[in-house]
Amino acid sequence: MNYFFHGALRINEEKEKIVYHNKTLICYRFTEFGQIIVKVITNDNDFVKCLCDKGLEPPEPESVFPDKDFGNYGSLQGDIAFWWDVYWEPFWKSLNERERNEYLGRSNFSDDIIEFLKFHG
Repeated sequence: MNYFFHGALRINEEKEKIVYHNKTLICYRFTEFGQIIVKVITNDNDFVKCLCDKGLEPPEPESVFPDKDFGNYGSLQGDIAFWWDVYWEPFWKSLNERERNEYLGRSNFSDDIIEFLKFHG
């Protein structure tokens, strides 16, 4: 079993830093789009691989923008463009076509969201 950073990290502050055996983990916690965001910076490649292997996903579009009508967005603009570029697109591009279809199949997305994601993806 891999152990990365000794002790539990509770990200209660804006910035937390742990150094353990020449490995550093820095976490920034902030709120954006009504979601708690944790930005991770580390020099531990094994820790990054472990995070990637977890299959973490960003919050779904409808939870980030509950009041948006995605059927009316022909282009990415404003806060949706920023969210897409920073949070959604890296996740979406990491999936192959089969994985994207599986993701959409298990989601409860409206037809407008599915069309929006396919159009911009």
